[in-house]
Order: sequence, then structure tokens, then C-alpha cells
Amino acid sequence: MRFRVSVSPRDGLYVTAAGLLGCAAFPPFALWPLSLVSISLLLRVLRDRPVHEARPIGVLYGLIYGLGTMYWLFNIFGVLAISLIAIMAAYFGLLATLIAMIRKRPPLARAALAALFAVGVEWLRGDAWYRAS
Repeated sequence: MRFRVSVSPRDGLYVTAAGLLGCAAFPPFALWPLSLVSISLLLRVLRDRPVHEARPIGVLYGLIYGLGTMYWLFNIFGVLAISLIAIMAAYFGLLATLIAMIRKRPPLARAALAALFAVGVEWLRGDAWYRAS
């Protein structure tokens, strides 16, 4: 069985760079302005993508970003940490899907909605899952 991601090599390179820049925003490098560069690059890649192209781009970004920022989970959970990183990738896939759904909106509306989606997905990731129980 072969794992295949439907992202072009060019987009894959940009998204990998964006994910790695996002990772460098955290310790040990702690170059926080790179976080803004990272998400800006991701948004640029997603700019005019339809949903079926945006989702795998978001998942790839989430995998790179998750592996780079949550690598320490392997020391605690071992191989089970892969599932936690996959969940992080799924959240970025959801965010990319939502952003792609608004690609025909005017620029200011897109900016506001993208910010709203980012906050909503973060709330879902951070609070909603345990509040439901």
C-alpha cells in the first residue's frame, strides 16, 4: 500500500516551507515573527484553490507543523503520538476546506471569514471536544 498526497510538488514545497517556518516560531528557535510568515504563506497557497485541492494542502501543512511542534509527544506516548499529530493535521485540513469555500467572496469578507474560521477551528481543537461531554 502506498500513501499518496494529491499536492503538486510546487505546492508541496511551499507548504513544507510554511510548516517549517511555523515550527521555527517555537522553542528552541523561538522566532515568533515566523509564525506570521508561515500562516501568510499557507493562505497564499490556498488563495484560489477549490475545496478538493485545498484540503490536502491543509492536511500536509498540519502534518509538517504538527511534527515540528509536537515531536516531544513521542517521548510520552510513543507511536500513539502519530494519532495526535494526525488530528492536528485534520484541523488544518478543515481550516483549508473552510477557506476554500469562501474563495469567491470579496477580499475583505474573505479576510474576516478566514480569521473567524481560524478562531473557530482553534476553539474546536482546544475547548469544544471536552465541553461536549
